[in-house]
Amino acid sequence: MVAFHPKKEFCKIGVRLSRSTEMDQKVEASKLDLIDYEERWNRYRIRLLPEDVAKNADLLTEPLKSAYDEANGS
Repeated sequence: MVAFHPKKEFCKIGVRLSRSTEMDQKVEASKLDLIDYEERWNRYRIRLLPEDVAKNADLLTEPLKSAYDEANGS
């Protein structure tokens, strides 16, 4: 599951995904603004600026696809 929370200047996204060291490292290396990982809801919360989307399209696609696969048992 992915939740989008648009604001005037940025968009917060919440990606429900099991935490992994690999994903933590990728997000940290990309310089995305990782707000936190909510243990209770098993989701990454990321603040995206408009320029982040274009610069990190490949990185953003991976967790969204993984969340979809995890939610559908694929």
